[in-house]
This record gives sequence, C-alpha cells and structure tokens, in this order.
Amino acid sequence: ILQPILENSLHHAVKESPRQGVIKVKIFKRDNRIFFYVIDNGLGISPEKLREINENLKANDLTRTTNTSMRLKLTYGSEASLHVRSKEGQGTEVSFHIPVSV
Repeated sequence: ILQPILENSLHHAVKESPRQGVIKVKIFKRDNRIFFYVIDNGLGISPEKLREINENLKANDLTRTTNTSMRLKLTYGSEASLHVRSKEGQGTEVSFHIPVSV
C-alpha cells in the first residue's frame, strides 16, 4: 500500500519539481493504530484538483477511487481510507492509518 504512494510522490513531486525534492516517510503507532505519512516538498496540488481527489477518496463508489484506497477500504474498512493534504507550490501529504491487528 505504501509503494504506490511513494511512487506518486517521486513521479509527481520530485521528478517534476525544479528544486531538490525531499520525501519524508513517517510511521508510528498510537493506541491501537499504525499511522503512515508520506510528505513531499514538490509542486503541490491545485485547490480544484485537491477537492476532486478528496471527493473521489470519500466516495463509496469503487470506480471513482484509487486502487490503493480501494485496497485499504477492502482490507481494513472505511476508516483506513487515504487522506490527502496539499498546498500548491509547497508540497503534498498523503496519510492513512490501519489497526494494529486485523
């Protein structure tokens, strides 16, 4: 699940950015959940595109969501969906969390 998120960050943020790209991966356990964050300093996402992405991620229609989000929901339930935050020109953060034990 982490691989396609990192690949997207490499392709869309680091590869296309005119400055040196940085990708941070943060993983930690809190209570009974494991939290995953992939943060980059790339070009970011326009507000319009970000709104569209987040609407698609929230949709229960599996034809409108990503394979990664679909796998998370099918494996861990709707609570495990992807969350995307971004500021155009500054970078993007993609996060999700899963239960410690399935």
